[in-house]
Amino acid sequence: MKTIKILISIIAFANLIVHSQEVPFGTVTRLRKIQESPVPSSVISYKTNLLVIPYNNGQDVLELSGETFVKSFKSNFGTVNISDTLNEIPFILSDERSLSFKIENQPWKKIVLIEYINDYQIAKDKVYFIGYNQSELQRYLIRTSDFVIFERIKIPFFSDSDPRIFKINESIYISSKNRLVYDIYKLNDFNSFVKVETKLNNIIDGIQFKDRFIYRSSDGQMICLTDLLLSQSKSVGFAAVDDYNFIAGSDLVFILYNNQLYFSYDGNNWSSFNIENINSNSRGFLKSIAFHDKHIFLVGDKFDVYKIGPIISSKALSVESELIHAVKITGNIGQQVEILASDELNGEYKPLTYFTLPSTEFIYNDNRTNKAKQYYKVR
Repeated sequence: MKTIKILISIIAFANLIVHSQEVPFGTVTRLRKIQESPVPSSVISYKTNLLVIPYNNGQDVLELSGETFVKSFKSNFGTVNISDTLNEIPFILSDERSLSFKIENQPWKKIVLIEYINDYQIAKDKVYFIGYNQSELQRYLIRTSDFVIFERIKIPFFSDSDPRIFKINESIYISSKNRLVYDIYKLNDFNSFVKVETKLNNIIDGIQFKDRFIYRSSDGQMICLTDLLLSQSKSVGFAAVDDYNFIAGSDLVFILYNNQLYFSYDGNNWSSFNIENINSNSRGFLKSIAFHDKHIFLVGDKFDVYKIGPIISSKALSVESELIHAVKITGNIGQQVEILASDELNGEYKPLTYFTLPSTEFIYNDNRTNKAKQYYKVR
């Protein structure tokens, strides 16, 4: 890892690759660490790095280097609840309120939020949290783009359980349980909420895939499919027991249930395959999923990390540069992208940033310059 100093000692992993299985996307490789290694809680991909975060405070954070894990640094996060990446800034929410993040070459920083966080969503270069302020007995929607400035808006509607948050076309929605039904509210410019008129009253949370919304239903937590207007739905035929087991690229969507990986190219027709030798009795399995270097990485099955792929898509990277001091990039989630910039069209292009594409459409804003013109190359 470029931004965190790696300890000189490398863990001598016994039987690193103990199991491989051919699947429609290449191979499932089980990367097993020695028994003394920390139990992984989550996995984070940012830039060229893949971090495995431990469950317990004080244990080693591991970094994947090729097919080998190395000790990176001692964790001080606490019990990890959420981990992800915002604009290539890895962040970890632990003990429900402690937010740790790392910017460029700076050390990890930790702040404690006022609210207790139960869910989050990343949209439009910001991360949105749903939090509960115990002293005020009030729920808030919180957003930040840099983990320095946090904006808050009160959630005015009643919910008799923790609300959930999702996005459709980069707009934020909240699912709120009111007795036996779930109401859906759309955020309006971070000023107010508008109730969505829909006959679907069973949406807990979900993920957009192409022109469809795939969601976890309150009806036995079945997986259902609807359009982006949330007008009509149908069950896809199987259930989901976990809150965070959706993952979507531009060509494929995956849903994980026990040791089965379900996948679809259109959201309507689904296939699945079994990931062998997984401890299916482990309730912690598949708690965290990440795209990294054309592969999917999964953690949660005791000491193991699972690597699936390579996930190859026919959709090539495309770029629009009509924006001023910004580049719109379309491609597959998980693709590695490098942006170079120059003052002149035929001048010297210097590296500006390197990151993993976080969504099928992503706008990179170049905030470092006030120049009238700037030219970009993307590769």
